[in-house]
Amino acid sequence: MSTPLIYGVALPALAAGVVWGIGWRLWRRSAEPMAGGAWSGAAAAARAGAAGAFALWGWPGVPPRLAEGWLPFLAVAGGVAGLAANRWRRARLPLRGVMAALAVWAALGPRRAGWPAGEAVAWHATLMAGAFVVHASIDRVAARRPGPGMAMALWVWCAGLAGALALTGSLKYGQLAGLPAAALGAAAVAAAWKPALSLANGTAFVLAPWNAALLLCGYFYSDLPAAAAIPLAAAPLGLWFGETAAVTRRPAWAAAGARILAVAVPVAVGAAIAAWPTLFPAPGPEGPDYDYGYGGPIPNNVPAHSVVTINSQNFL
Repeated sequence: MSTPLIYGVALPALAAGVVWGIGWRLWRRSAEPMAGGAWSGAAAAARAGAAGAFALWGWPGVPPRLAEGWLPFLAVAGGVAGLAANRWRRARLPLRGVMAALAVWAALGPRRAGWPAGEAVAWHATLMAGAFVVHASIDRVAARRPGPGMAMALWVWCAGLAGALALTGSLKYGQLAGLPAAALGAAAVAAAWKPALSLANGTAFVLAPWNAALLLCGYFYSDLPAAAAIPLAAAPLGLWFGETAAVTRRPAWAAAGARILAVAVPVAVGAAIAAWPTLFPAPGPEGPDYDYGYGGPIPNNVPAHSVVTINSQNFL
């Protein structure tokens, strides 16, 4: 198994799975969770993000030189905030605001210095509000819907984000987005065994800021277009579709499928927009910019058999 698969998939899945296993006492299906179990979501997601980021890219320095270097520290802060929010209910609202502010501040660090004060305030306020709303939505729906369906819906979000980022100029961003996807895969397996497992009041304190920061990194420092970033960022709001009366009257499996689909649609739209220039590059002024072995694009007037001859000569 290659190093990216070990450190980017197996390690975060194992790191998170162990914590969820302890918190929900998965070794016995009928056992009561430890201290309610919800605390384990914050610890599992933080452990998966920090362990995977450090294993893949090493110590980023303090302060990190690159914006994405803040992500493992953001994961640790989210884990602490999630544990605190699980312990003190009244702290949840302000802690969500703190994590949204940290995510935006970390991602915009290299950009902030070049902005006028008014523009910087507008960017920060708007992006913080968006991150806060997404975080709150995940938490609210997760509190109502334990079980594997919620974990699968959020896995779709993270996996789609990872693919979109990897196809728009930064494999590193894609790998970092894949870390919570691996953790959520472990959560889905655990919840299939123990359907009471909930991602509420903890997991989103790591997941929402992590993905918000990565989306901003993809937009500002890579090639992720705004037309792709917006549906990708808003995809978790589709979870509310599963709370409509038309869906809640359905069997549990159908309602879970509706929530997954409602998240998958904007994710697919955003990923398709992001991937389009890579999968279907625009031709150059003299035809497609392909190099067939002789150092440049093939002119339109060169017949196919001549290309083969040129390649053979260069190869010999």
